[in-house]
Amino acid sequence: MKFSGSPGTFQVDEKISQATTGAIGKVVEWDSTLQILYYQQERHADFGTNSTTGQRVAFSTTATVTGATSGATGTPDTSADSAVTLAGSST
Repeated sequence: MKFSGSPGTFQVDEKISQATTGAIGKVVEWDSTLQILYYQQERHADFGTNSTTGQRVAFSTTATVTGATSGATGTPDTSADSAVTLAGSST
């Protein structure tokens, strides 16, 4: 997911969540230059599925994402194009 502004520095393997949606994931990589957070949602409770309902909940573009150990917080950029140009001109 892409952020506008600077949400802080997310840490690899930390849990991320959105309180309003109940979405939960795990950080794979944080690209601070492009402000892109790479994450995964696993089938395990509290690292991809909601620990209360057991359902996988998608992250919303309108709710704040919070890193559990880093304390980084930010809202996904709703105006971001779905295609992002990465190093080596890959999209």
